[in-house]
Parts: sequence; structure tokens; C-alpha cells
Amino acid sequence: MTQQDTGGPASATRFFDWIRGIHVTRSDDRWLAGVCGAVAERTGLDPLVVRGVAIVVALLGGPVFLAYAAGWALLPDSSGRIHVERMVRGVLDPALIAIGVLVVLTFVPAVQGIWWQGVPVAWGMPGWLSATLGTAWTIALVGCAVWLVVVLARRGSQSAAGV
Repeated sequence: MTQQDTGGPASATRFFDWIRGIHVTRSDDRWLAGVCGAVAERTGLDPLVVRGVAIVVALLGGPVFLAYAAGWALLPDSSGRIHVERMVRGVLDPALIAIGVLVVLTFVPAVQGIWWQGVPVAWGMPGWLSATLGTAWTIALVGCAVWLVVVLARRGSQSAAGV
């Protein structure tokens, strides 16, 4: 493998350059890490709407913690720094601890949603069917969240056009 001036493998450098090239940066208008702000900026939605959808999807069992951790780790901030890239280069940011906590929270049963905790054991349902229903429930929740975002985006663009 070839090394570049930045000290890492060429393929890693190309990957992080590609990430920067998609022009999605974590927002400075942030509550935690700016991931929802980045999504809002990219989609043209209000950041509060994106944060609200993320919170609702998290409460309903969607994998928001994992998606947020991935965004925090992989999206550059306004200065162009990417946490995973810095980790590959040997610089351990304190934010990596919080990212790790979000990843761990993804797998804690208490935060996997308040609506789908599985079918009662008394029903005698086979495990594969319970898993299928759980997956279908998650897909339905994410689909509803996407539908809500589309409706809100259309409503926002219509009201902006009417002003």
C-alpha cells in the first residue's frame, strides 16, 4: 500500500476525501454533534423538524442512535475534521467515547423502542415470526417517519412559495 503525506493509506485518504466531497458537514447549530443539523441543511428542512423526527423514531424503536453515531463519526465538522479519520491517524478525540456510548445504547433493550417489545410469550409464537413482526414494525415506523418528512417538506416549500 502506498503512503501519502497525511500519514495514512491512500485508500483511506480517498475514502475520507469522498466523504468530504458529498458536501454534508455537521452543523455548528447543534444540540449534540450537529448531525441532525447537517441532514436539515442538506434536505432544506428546519433543524427542529429533523430533530423532532429523530426523537420520535428513536422512541418508536428506530435505529437512530446507531445512525447518529455513524454520522457523528463519519461526517466532517465545519473545519473538515472527521473523527474516524483522526482515529485512523492515531489521534483519539474525546468525542469517540460519546460515539461509542451511542453505539452501545443501540443494543440495550431498554432503548430499542417503547412500542415493539416483542410478542408475549403466552402467545406461543415462534421466534422467527416474532423477529419478522419486529422487523416489519421497524420498517413501518421508518416509512412513516419518511412520509412525515416528505409531507412537512412539501408543506414548507408551498408556504415559502406562497409568501
